[in-house]
Amino acid sequence: AGAVTVFCQEAPSAHPLGAAGRGCALIPNQWNDDDSFRVCTSSGKECLFLLYFVVTPESESSLPSRRPIIATTPENIVGSGEAAKAFTAETLSAGPFTVWTRWADALGRSKPPRFYAFIQVGNKDLGEMIVTAGLARIYGTRVPMPDGGTSRNYLEKLETMETEAKAAGRGA
Repeated sequence: AGAVTVFCQEAPSAHPLGAAGRGCALIPNQWNDDDSFRVCTSSGKECLFLLYFVVTPESESSLPSRRPIIATTPENIVGSGEAAKAFTAETLSAGPFTVWTRWADALGRSKPPRFYAFIQVGNKDLGEMIVTAGLARIYGTRVPMPDGGTSRNYLEKLETMETEAKAAGRGA
């Protein structure tokens, strides 16, 4: 697995993110998918992160309540979810990446707490990569960005990427 840098700040969400830790790795796990995955920090702490602003198809069929993000058959959703899961696992295992988080609780059904995050792979944003591949849709609320700016421009960029992926017939 590649190294990970975790940038975080336990401050109110209106404040920009700051640096806190380095040297983490992706933890392979059957429940990882392309918008939610486990990371091990350099201190050995396991964290579960969920991407800000994107939602993806489920890679297994036991969660019918979470399928409606894409209007297609359950089989196609599961297939797209499997493709998306493989995409993220390959992307995050290929080399170092950076995690930006505020440790904001993303809720969910998992036993360990799940935190919202932005993931940067080299100079690319993982959310943008997944949307461009047609494997995710825009979803979520506005929050300040890691650079301290607003999310309005980022959401507009994701919307354009989603529209282009649909028009090109990429992914789901």
